Amino acid sequence: MATVMAVSIWHIWEARNSARNNEDPAHRRESIASSTVWSPPPPGYLLFMSDAVIFSELGKVGT
Repeated sequence: MATVMAVSIWHIWEARNSARNNEDPAHRRESIASSTVWSPPPPGYLLFMSDAVIFSELGKVGT
């Protein structure tokens, strides 16, 4: 898990430096346009979005 986090942070850092230095990113990714359009929840409902991780083998969660 730590390796995934370290690699993710490194890619963010690399993209930031490329943008700051007006360079093309080394690992350009094509984005696929989504046909899903966000719409607000119906009146009387509240939409709450959150990120979390569950470590089922440890019985712990984190955000």
